[in-house]
Amino acid sequence: IDAAKHKKASHRIFPILPKPSPGKIYEMLGGYYDEQAHEYDFFDTSHVSRSAYNTTVNQLIADEYKQRQQLKNQLALACGTGRRAAEIKELSQKEYHIVGVDLSSEMCEIARQNGVEAYNQQWLEADLPHKNFDVITFLYAFGHICSHSERKEALQKVYKYLNKGGAFYFDVFNVLDD
Repeated sequence: IDAAKHKKASHRIFPILPKPSPGKIYEMLGGYYDEQAHEYDFFDTSHVSRSAYNTTVNQLIADEYKQRQQLKNQLALACGTGRRAAEIKELSQKEYHIVGVDLSSEMCEIARQNGVEAYNQQWLEADLPHKNFDVITFLYAFGHICSHSERKEALQKVYKYLNKGGAFYFDVFNVLDD
């Protein structure tokens, strides 16, 4: 690996063969984000293309929230530090409760400091005390779900937690990614 080329990179891709089990992958992801938790927002806001993307998406979602008659609560899947969920809330100028789920215990700790009721769980295994949400977001993380079948299961679970007339916002790394 060319260290100079990757000096400012937050991600490095290394093939692991054989592919670990989904449980091991989620454990590894949680560990990675635990390590990155205290630097994540700095990288996220200082990386030009990522910052521009997040700013645009956050504003688009906030504009949608402004139009909603019913908005008492949001579920932020892969909430990370809660920064984006809190920013969307601020941009929307609405008052509502944010519940978050994340694989990283460190990210959840920071999210709680940002006003998110955060649960350190994997979405497919999460059993939240709240079951009905007006909006659900799954931003910049849906692609971390290990397989097509688990992605389908995750979407079905989102549907169960979403109030009638609710909205679901998510993005994908690659639409064709299986």
